[in-house]
Amino acid sequence: MMNIGMKIQKGGGRYIKDEVSFILFDVKIDKWWLRRPDIEEITGDLAIKVVPVIGYMTFEEAIEYVSNGYKSLIAEDTTYDAEGLVLKTDLGLLDRSGQRIIAKIKARDFWWVRN
Repeated sequence: MMNIGMKIQKGGGRYIKDEVSFILFDVKIDKWWLRRPDIEEITGDLAIKVVPVIGYMTFEEAIEYVSNGYKSLIAEDTTYDAEGLVLKTDLGLLDRSGQRIIAKIKARDFWWVRN
């Protein structure tokens, strides 16, 4: 779950004006991380938002996508730049200790390239 909106994060008012909300990112039940179709079923049943899937791509393609900049798909302000991408595999990868492997590519790491 990710909280969004006023007083939650810098620029939160550009996500949602005059209120706060949340958007579901992942669900873990006991030791199981749910797959995307199951998460979408839960969000549909509960009438809550789920983080959008931008696409399926390699790590290199994701770096290229973020480095070029793109607009947020969840912000009410359609001119608001996206913060970045969270990458994970469809079935999930674990490290040797059983922890999930997830990567985040942040747009701010590429601002110097675009400006």
